[in-house]
Amino acid sequence: VEPLSSQLRVVAAAAAAMEKSTAALVESPTGTGKTLALLSACLAFQWHRFKSWKDAGHLPSTGRRKEQDEKKSESPVPRVVWIARTHDQLEHAIRELRRLPYRPLESLRISRERFCLHPFVQQAQDKSTACEMATMSRNGNALGGGQSGCVHLDNAEAIGYPTIPEHRAKFETGGKLAVYDIEDLVKEGQETQTCPYHASMDLTSEGAALVLCTYPQIMDPCVRESSNFEQVLQDAVVVVDEAHNLPQVARDAASFRSGVVEFEQLMSKLQGLAKATAEQEAIELAERVCGAVTRLRDWVASAANGSTSAPVTLKEMGDELRDVGGRGCLALVSQVAGLQNTADVQKLLRMLQGLRRRFIDHGLEGWAVRSSAVNEMDSFLRKMSLILEEGGQGSYTLTVSKAGFGQRGRLSMVALSGAIAFQGAVARCRSVLFASGTLAPFALFKRELGLGQEATLPGTSLFTRPVVADEVGQCSSVTRRLKTFAFASLEGQKLSSTRSFRAQQLPQYLTAVGKVFKELLPVVPHGKLVFFPSHEQLNDAVSHWRSTGLLERHQLLGLERFCGIPVVVESSGLSSEAAASLVTHYRQLAAQPEGAVLLAVMRGRCA
Repeated sequence: VEPLSSQLRVVAAAAAAMEKSTAALVESPTGTGKTLALLSACLAFQWHRFKSWKDAGHLPSTGRRKEQDEKKSESPVPRVVWIARTHDQLEHAIRELRRLPYRPLESLRISRERFCLHPFVQQAQDKSTACEMATMSRNGNALGGGQSGCVHLDNAEAIGYPTIPEHRAKFETGGKLAVYDIEDLVKEGQETQTCPYHASMDLTSEGAALVLCTYPQIMDPCVRESSNFEQVLQDAVVVVDEAHNLPQVARDAASFRSGVVEFEQLMSKLQGLAKATAEQEAIELAERVCGAVTRLRDWVASAANGSTSAPVTLKEMGDELRDVGGRGCLALVSQVAGLQNTADVQKLLRMLQGLRRRFIDHGLEGWAVRSSAVNEMDSFLRKMSLILEEGGQGSYTLTVSKAGFGQRGRLSMVALSGAIAFQGAVARCRSVLFASGTLAPFALFKRELGLGQEATLPGTSLFTRPVVADEVGQCSSVTRRLKTFAFASLEGQKLSSTRSFRAQQLPQYLTAVGKVFKELLPVVPHGKLVFFPSHEQLNDAVSHWRSTGLLERHQLLGLERFCGIPVVVESSGLSSEAAASLVTHYRQLAAQPEGAVLLAVMRGRCA
């Protein structure tokens, strides 16, 4: 493959970051071949490290058996972990891998949704729980017969798939699965009557040098721990594809949301967990966590009905109550839930990990002790731990939805910084390479994830090594044509978008911002793009402007207008297809004489 000049710049930026064990931000437009360039750079770096280590007379570690690895010298050959938002993006990376000469042992780590072949599981709505039910065992009994209740898993164990040399050879250089995608591994599972999902996990344990997975497996602390990704990420080179999506994913991973009903469902599961086991430690753990959940449920129900909200000071804003002090999340976790500090929660998590292993060894997980209870307890504790680690420094916001219309109240503790979840995920990595067509402005991206000198979040093991930033293939003339205006105040009203200011003066702030747009938008021709930092801020603005009439619906045409101009508003949870359709609609409106406005989220689907 003859590289383009833009691809050579991508390779150079990636190589520099890997050599220096740091991070790189690589921005290059769609269609410039950055996926191929990054794969080539990472695998070439990995291969040369392997060759140098081997030529020096060392025996590289395979990761196959812990006791075997301890007898070998520590290998400097990094594993490459490629993460993407969607399965389609992973498939694209695999297609590009086929064009390269490198053939590392591959492990494609995706969910049971795409890999499970069990007929009972394929028909189930919740395939993860259905898989556990199908493979559960207790005292030698299993649903559907056999050792596990799944013929594919039983057969894989019986024939040593994919670990014995005969089967492993299929995945090595020259084998038919040296490079494979989802369809290839499913077809192989059907032919060999083995489980593709467990095969991919076994390949990771066998020392796969290239692991492909989706964002949640890395960003979600509960998923990362339960899937053993902590070990996978040790000294690894991590490539984040379409990295402009990462800050929002990381913020979501650190946020906690639950209504009174969901709290009660978790309480019921924890009470069932305590009754299902005779282990005193399990009973004490379940009761301790259930007590914390119960106290949070009681507090939310009280606050949502307008009763006391101490120790948090809440201010009424429409249908919500918001913390105005900035430390509400910390106070709620430590004083109401009774989880005093991070060490307290980490102790509970260690107890839970030990119990989980014993439950599995005794065949209890998925039988008397449903794994959903264990997983939900794990997730709850990890989210509480992140809030305690943040320490009330202003990187969380707390809101309570009022009770009414069948709702009993809902708590949202939303992370405002992606660094909270991101730093814990990459703390043990060698390098992180961020790639996208829309990473700029780099300073903002680094601040959102706590990279380099922009790392300001205290209390975490920050990935503060220097960051290599390279903007590849973008048109520099765009910057020269930009005009920047900054409004500090309007008619005496201060304009500040900081969390604490917005919490105290949100209506006045949005009214003032609306006046700016009312003057500005009618004189700007064609399309007007208005981006917000988050869906929360977008929704606040839209709700306020609708209430004041600045944003109104045209009765005859059915179109909304903002400052008298047709407007298109991005909503949260849009699919890629829906977002593309919305942008197409906006462009059609913008082409008309009066133009149009798009209200969207920065680095969201429409952006």
